Parts: sequence; C-alpha cells; structure tokens
Amino acid sequence: MPKRPLLTTSCVALVAALLVLAAPAFAVHSQPESWQALTAQANSGQVASALVVPKKSEVRVRLKNGAHYTAIYPSGGEQAAISLLRAHGANVGIHKTAKASSGHVRYRYIALAILALGALAALGYYLLRGRPAARPAADGTGATAAGEPAASAAHGQAATAAGDPPAAQGAARADDGSPPPA
Repeated sequence: MPKRPLLTTSCVALVAALLVLAAPAFAVHSQPESWQALTAQANSGQVASALVVPKKSEVRVRLKNGAHYTAIYPSGGEQAAISLLRAHGANVGIHKTAKASSGHVRYRYIALAILALGALAALGYYLLRGRPAARPAADGTGATAAGEPAASAAHGQAATAAGDPPAAQGAARADDGSPPPA
C-alpha cells in the first residue's frame, strides 16, 4: 500500500470534520409566523406544501420560493386550515402520531434475551468445565482408567524387556518405592 503524505491525509480529515460541524448550519429551520400572515400567503398561492400537526395545533409550510414557516392555527381550526391550503393548490399532509404500544411485545423480547443468555451460559459451562483427572484402575494392574500404564509398571516392563538380571529389576523396583523382591 503506498504511503500518503501526512499533510494530505490531515487536510482531508480537517475538511470532513468542518463539514460535519457545519451541517446543522445548512439545515432548514422553520421561521415562526402568525396565522394571519400564513393565510395571506396561502390566498396568494405561495404555499407549495404543508404539514398539519394536530397534536401541537400547528401548520408547517414550505413556500414555492423555498422558505419554511411554522404557524399555530386557532383551536378547533384544523379542518379549516386543511381546506384553506388545499383550496389554493398546496399539497397538504397530516402528521399522525404513533399509537402507544402495549408492554407485551417488550416483555417477549426481554424473556427471549434472558433465555438466550441462559443458553449461552450453559454452553460456556459445558465447553469450559474442568475435565476429571485420570484415576488408577481398581483391578491393581497399575494401568490408569484411560488405559495408560502407570510409571512403575512401565519401568518394570522396560527392565524385563531389556533382559536385565533379576537383581537389576529389583533395584529398579526399589527406586520406585516398591519393596525389593524376595
């Protein structure tokens, strides 16, 4: 990968940071306006689109020249505001609020998350639990439960296989801590 000059990379980062910080300044903000002034603009056909917000008793409009205004209509005048704006060629929308949800859906997701965490904990315990240590077999042969010969049995077999005299075998057993042969 070719190296880029530090100056070019830092300039690009600086320009990106400035654009991020300046973005809210370029955002469109609605200017407050009286209902009478908005009615006059609607009558003259300057309103391109409008959004009626019944919960706040306000109308947000965009004029044909691109300006944005917000006006509060008189109480109970929602239908009058809509018909006035539509009569003069404005595209009118009505802001609908989301209905309140019941808590049952949230409870389902909480229960599902608890079950998933429990399953993960069980899986982690199963995978990471300690394995039991190998235990000697109960038959006294010196072999372990895993089928491996014990250290003393392996040493004794090696001495016998090498053809050592019985005295050497006895010395080997004595080194292991077992009693010498009689």
